[in-house]
Amino acid sequence: MWRIDHSKDFKVYSFANAYVKDLLKWAYHNKTKFQDIDALAAWSRERDPNDLDFIKRIKRIARSRKTVRLHMQTLHNYDKKKIKKIINIHNYLGKNYPKILKGKSNGPIFLEDETTEDLNNIFRYAYEKMLYKETFWNSYAMDNTVSNDEIRTRISSKINVCPYCDKSTISRTEVQVDHFLPKSKFPLLSIHWRNFVLACNTCNDKLNKGEMWYLPVLHPFFDEINKKLKFEFLLESQTVNIRPVYKKGLHNLRTENFIKLLKLRERYQGVWPFSFQKTLEKSIKTKLHIYVLYKGDYNRDLWRKLYAGVIQENKDDLMDNIGKETMVKLNLDYCDHVKKNDQSYWLQHLKVLTQKRKAMVAEMREEI
Repeated sequence: MWRIDHSKDFKVYSFANAYVKDLLKWAYHNKTKFQDIDALAAWSRERDPNDLDFIKRIKRIARSRKTVRLHMQTLHNYDKKKIKKIINIHNYLGKNYPKILKGKSNGPIFLEDETTEDLNNIFRYAYEKMLYKETFWNSYAMDNTVSNDEIRTRISSKINVCPYCDKSTISRTEVQVDHFLPKSKFPLLSIHWRNFVLACNTCNDKLNKGEMWYLPVLHPFFDEINKKLKFEFLLESQTVNIRPVYKKGLHNLRTENFIKLLKLRERYQGVWPFSFQKTLEKSIKTKLHIYVLYKGDYNRDLWRKLYAGVIQENKDDLMDNIGKETMVKLNLDYCDHVKKNDQSYWLQHLKVLTQKRKAMVAEMREEI
């Protein structure tokens, strides 16, 4: 629920997108007729000094991977018009990814179901079997000065709490770079760095089932989600609800889609800030006793200032722990709830303490 931009780290994987471009470019410009993958294998072994760089890269990958040659054969059988359409959509997705999430783009983002299935097989293989392999890095990530393991360690060291749900921790042993928009529906984004996410296991599971996805939607790389949604507290049942801050419009739609995508309402069922509730109550009571001890009589303006101040102190402490402790957003919203709804309760508590203080002082004077 907190904006946390890993894009600079994930951008290291941008070399993988070059593979997609190379493969599609080869399919579009290739004029050689290949009867089968054996013919492709023979072609990949040819050393032609006139080969362009992208051809050399494709040959290097195809030589060592039979599955890649099978995928090349699939693309080889497409007509140029179809390949051109795929290239255009791939370029559009890459250039307009943030706009697509924000609902500010009306360009083409989908292909026919049969083509999507073919591309899903091609680029799912690239993600699952190639992206983290040394041979792939040697072919496409030659300019990188860090290894894949170093990148994953760097990313995981920056955050301990899932930025999507704010409910679960992320340990370094669980680090898994996965996808925001599902690769089954958007295969051209399977190895596109902008679509990579780092989330807890539960959020990863919700994001990658493939059947559930929503657009437009919030994304912690591009949005301050904590300002777009709000926790509501139902005291009688001690349950919480999550709702968009905006009641209508695009902001409302994107927030509602984010809540549904990650099933946040269901996942926060049965959750109540019991521990923080005690902490906040203790802080307020301490301030009340200090107020009565040194101020004596009730002063409305002074009391309101003190009440707002003690709540803000707790919020400041919470803000310092964003990304370090779970459910900070929930506790921050609970502070706002207490500030808005519980002032009269604490005012009565203050008046009782004030009366007791006065009675005690009067009794002491009588004894003197």
